[in-house]
Amino acid sequence: MERIDPAPADPPEEEFFLRESQRAGAIGSYRLDLATGAWVSSPVLDSILGIDGGYRRDLTGWLDLVHPDMRPVMEHYLKVDVRSGRRLFSGEYRIIRVNDGETRWVSGRGEVKFGADGAAASVGGTIRDISTAKEAEQQLRTSEATLRDSRARLERAESVAQFGNWELDLAARKMLASAGARAIYGLPSDSWPLDEVQRVPLPEYRAMLDAALRGLIQENRPYNVEFRIRRPADGELRDIHSIAEYEPGRRLVFGVVHDITERKRLETSLERRVLERTAQLQAANQELEAFSYSVSHDLRAPLRSIEGFSQAMLEDCQERLDETGRHYLERIRQATRRMEDLIGDLLELSRTNRGELAQTEFDLSALCRKVAAELASGSPERRVEVVVQPGLRARADRRLLKVALDNLLGNAWKFTSRRQEPRIEVGEAAGPGPGRTFFIRDNGAGFDMALAGKMFSAFQRLHPAEQFDGTGIGLAIVQRILHRHGGRVWATGAPDMGATFFFTIPD
Repeated sequence: MERIDPAPADPPEEEFFLRESQRAGAIGSYRLDLATGAWVSSPVLDSILGIDGGYRRDLTGWLDLVHPDMRPVMEHYLKVDVRSGRRLFSGEYRIIRVNDGETRWVSGRGEVKFGADGAAASVGGTIRDISTAKEAEQQLRTSEATLRDSRARLERAESVAQFGNWELDLAARKMLASAGARAIYGLPSDSWPLDEVQRVPLPEYRAMLDAALRGLIQENRPYNVEFRIRRPADGELRDIHSIAEYEPGRRLVFGVVHDITERKRLETSLERRVLERTAQLQAANQELEAFSYSVSHDLRAPLRSIEGFSQAMLEDCQERLDETGRHYLERIRQATRRMEDLIGDLLELSRTNRGELAQTEFDLSALCRKVAAELASGSPERRVEVVVQPGLRARADRRLLKVALDNLLGNAWKFTSRRQEPRIEVGEAAGPGPGRTFFIRDNGAGFDMALAGKMFSAFQRLHPAEQFDGTGIGLAIVQRILHRHGGRVWATGAPDMGATFFFTIPD
């Protein structure tokens, strides 16, 4: 007859519920015999401690589970506190799991049992894994520290930049202000009734601010206002710039305020200085006009007399003059003509600074070809190849730019006079910045780049007058015209290797 073993009996109902409660709550239980050091633990506690096999169930093994930083406290409790009559134990400490070495936080509770002789016999209690809660607590502390640090940084930034932020609660009719906003407005606290806030701006600005706020709330119009306030704290007048956005769902207006008092003061000072400088410039221009008139009439008249009488002497007294006398008179006439040219160029230089710029867009290629044709008609004996890139256009004062081209192309025409096959090229090049860059290149006498910085100053000549005539003012006129347009001019070249002049005209 086959033997049938009885089925294992179900655990008592109380033991079952206790075990399930421990599993659900991640709470394990233990009992430590103080006389032998032996201890037993529930399956849940073994899981918390990472015990999945054989382990030393003695006092040393128990202490080895505790983190070294916490071990002296646990040793003192087991060896001193419980033997001195302490009945209950409760605390948080770290343990090192057996199977993976992971450090975990636990919360332990224990109760000491005493024998008939009054001596401590055993300790029993529970241990709960609180690592997740500890991690969340640490994250919360870190977040709070970060928030405090961010708030401190924001307050420092507000103080340095003299700005602040505010929040207007339309339902509660009150304004909340940051530390920066409180400092700007001179508010005594971070919360202020709306009626009191509206009295801070000067009366002449209140209607404008009310209209701007209504426009923001009712029509979502931009709220970007400048106004002046009288601070309640000290009565000081301050200039304010504020922008804001509206959140309809919560009926909140969020804004930023900036103290622009210093900027306004500087603007006022700058405007005053501009007016003063404008008056000085107008006076200087009037003086320049008077000087130009004097040069044009008072200086040219005696020059014409000298030149005329010199010509008359050559014609009427030629038989009574020897070769030396005629040579001297011819030198006088040449000098007066050169002086006449200098006066003309000076007048042209002064005129480039007067009057408004009449900027229009025009065909620059056509204008260059026109200037080249005028140069060719003035020197019919010369044959110069002039190549102008088609389609060049510019937006500038056409009259002034023609003066600049007269000088630039005139220089190229002059300095190629000793070439067997003179060539001048006009085109557009890639520029160093915004705007359009044009060039005029020739194969003429060129120049030493070490002297390039001098050539755009008045009366500066890089070649002797015996080689090439001129007054040394033409390039100064070119530079002044281009500066008036917001452009610039520069040149590259080498002796006897030609030169290239570049100039820019902003779009």
